[in-house]
Amino acid sequence: GLNNKSVFRQAMHLAGRVVKEAGNEPPAQVDRAWRITLGRPPTAEEAASAIKLLDALRPDKAEPLADAPPALAKLPPAMAHALSKFCLALFNLSEFAFVD
Repeated sequence: GLNNKSVFRQAMHLAGRVVKEAGNEPPAQVDRAWRITLGRPPTAEEAASAIKLLDALRPDKAEPLADAPPALAKLPPAMAHALSKFCLALFNLSEFAFVD
């Protein structure tokens, strides 16, 4: 199985791709991440919940992420952490979407 570190690294890379493709605004980030992982846009309700979650995941203080992809490293550290954790949550959701 995958250990947490490698899964988190994948989540960081997804977060980096999201920033590169969608920019710095949370609504655009949520939409892009959703489309990449789940293959569809979020519903209005899902998008609203996701933006709240992104906000809740933002730590008060954060060190820059180690090994963050360049696009992600440009975000303030707290936002980079939140987006990476959000992408991790989407991976967990998307397990339903991928059947071996």
